[in-house]
Amino acid sequence: MKRTLMTLGFAILALAAITLPVHATSVDFQGNCIPISHTCDFDSGRGSGTSCTAPLTIVSYAWTFTNNSGTASGATATHTFASSAGGNITLQITCSDNSTASKTRSACFSFGFPGCIIPDNDAWN
Repeated sequence: MKRTLMTLGFAILALAAITLPVHATSVDFQGNCIPISHTCDFDSGRGSGTSCTAPLTIVSYAWTFTNNSGTASGATATHTFASSAGGNITLQITCSDNSTASKTRSACFSFGFPGCIIPDNDAWN
């Protein structure tokens, strides 16, 4: 009797990992404003902080101020507003995968509302 060895072939289904884009997860900053000069310092490391989802890193910071009255780059910025009306501040970060995220806040010198950076001489908020 002749035996035939049959080899059964099994299909191995390899599941490809689906990689979804990873985006910047946290953008926050605080300001410290001087009321007389209408000048504010801004710091992306204050508040809840600014970061990209690991293992990504921040490759750029872009600050813009009301009506394109100025721009800055870097983790911190300083801006002098034209009047006591203050204005908006936007921080946009770019992560190492080119994803971006941003946050906008307002600086208020003559009035305040919730979430507004108010002048308090050496107090960050």
